[in-house]
Amino acid sequence: MTFRWHGKSYDTRDMIAHDTGNPAMPLIYQDRDNHHVFVLRIDRLDGAEIYRATTTETLMLAQRYNLPGIVNADTSTTGVEPSPEQPHRCDALLVEDDGASRHALSRLLSHSGYETSSAATIAEAETKLKEQPRCVILDLNLPDGVGTVLLERIRRQKLPIKVAITTGTTDPELLLDVKELHPDVIFKKPLNLSEVMRWLDAAA
Repeated sequence: MTFRWHGKSYDTRDMIAHDTGNPAMPLIYQDRDNHHVFVLRIDRLDGAEIYRATTTETLMLAQRYNLPGIVNADTSTTGVEPSPEQPHRCDALLVEDDGASRHALSRLLSHSGYETSSAATIAEAETKLKEQPRCVILDLNLPDGVGTVLLERIRRQKLPIKVAITTGTTDPELLLDVKELHPDVIFKKPLNLSEVMRWLDAAA
């Protein structure tokens, strides 16, 4: 596969390919000549794209996929880092009132290379929506109401956000109300963190 980046042509057949096992980001390419690192990302809506990894992202990818050889890559280039004028956009907003659970999940995602934000209430989460999260991991039972309030707002405003509900409830009426708002997935508590990570890899 050939592609162009900043006016230069590249051919993936001439690169070192690293298989990540992640269906949303299956391959990382390293140019043999100048060691630039490129990432193949697949989105079910936007299709496939290849982009050059920044220094920070290269370090995260090396840690996450155990690829120490890519950390010596030359990632310096003009125009690759995001422009400071662009709005900040985090990968995941965690809405969970239990401080220990929120902190543990936030640390796990951060160590896995995700940029996260967190909230303990619906009101706080509504403010954090300004950060344009790609995904929201949303608990149902919150101090100032039921998480469906936030899910309903996201759906009503047609925000481009994937929503995962986390709950330990067995209340059939509440679960029916949740499903009518079409969350992308429902995770039962206690959470299986591997399932959450796999969903986030595919969604974010």
